[in-house]
Amino acid sequence: MDKLQWFKFRPSDWIMGRISKTNKTTQAEFLTFCCTYWNKQCDMTTTQAKFEMSKAVWKKLTELEIIKVNGEQIHIEFLDEQMVSIDDMRQKASLAGKASAKKRNELVQLSQDLEW
Repeated sequence: MDKLQWFKFRPSDWIMGRISKTNKTTQAEFLTFCCTYWNKQCDMTTTQAKFEMSKAVWKKLTELEIIKVNGEQIHIEFLDEQMVSIDDMRQKASLAGKASAKKRNELVQLSQDLEW
């Protein structure tokens, strides 16, 4: 998968969300972490995540369930939802491309058969 250039960020969700109740250091580390998580295609372990932020911030973000832990994997819901949506669009585009290529090949074959 190519590097994704951007993710959706809604200022109203930020201001109204639990993250806004944390200090500015936690907010800054979380936003920086979101960028890292996105570049890793939303696939990170707890070990990798802990390496990216201070212990205090990790503790606060997991306590507030801003970062959710499932076994060894971590999740940030708003980014995971976007990644699933992008993956779905890519799969649909791939299937459409394959169907189009198959149709072109059939037309080329038919054209070649008619030449004989």
